Amino acid sequence: MKIFKKGGLKYLDEGEDRNDVILFFHGWGVSPYSCQNLIKVLARRYRVIAPFFRSFANFKTDEEIIEELVIETQKVIVIGHSAGGISAVDFLL
Repeated sequence: MKIFKKGGLKYLDEGEDRNDVILFFHGWGVSPYSCQNLIKVLARRYRVIAPFFRSFANFKTDEEIIEELVIETQKVIVIGHSAGGISAVDFLL
């Protein structure tokens, strides 16, 4: 799995399709590694970006970086696992 870092945020970036992106927000106490099998399957069809959250207190800073990563995509699908659902909803609002 490819790990990148931008502005202090580490994230997985898998898949080749740049038009459709899945943002995958992991739950509290886990990381994108916990869901790597799911991410691999989704990456067959989509570009999957899965941030490693430093803490929920840093979410606003991380959110700006994530927005930069998906700014030019045509469609963004957001998935939130467990407490990552809170981040997913916050990102969409």
